[in-house]
Amino acid sequence: MQFKIGILGEARAGKDTVADLIERAIISDKVSSNIPHLYAFTFSSGIHELLKSYVPDLYKQGKPRDALQRVGQLLREYDPAVWINKLFNSGEYVYSEQFGYNIVITDVRQP
Repeated sequence: MQFKIGILGEARAGKDTVADLIERAIISDKVSSNIPHLYAFTFSSGIHELLKSYVPDLYKQGKPRDALQRVGQLLREYDPAVWINKLFNSGEYVYSEQFGYNIVITDVRQP
């Protein structure tokens, strides 16, 4: 049975860590041979792709949180579902859906 989990939390609250713990629990479960793989996704991956393509220097000193938030919110003004659609139409997500893999999204932020 496929499951989909969205993890919600403040910045740096440990959302990726929770996803890692879920994955470890699946791997270590003795019945895990019957449980499909877990794939972790982020809605922000599209924003990262955009910024890394056009202004890669922003990443020289770590994650450019301010730029990520500004670009993300700006494009959401034109299409509130822009990042949801970007993720759900990505090849990796579609592949995971088609093969029934478990999915966790680690950056649920907007209602």
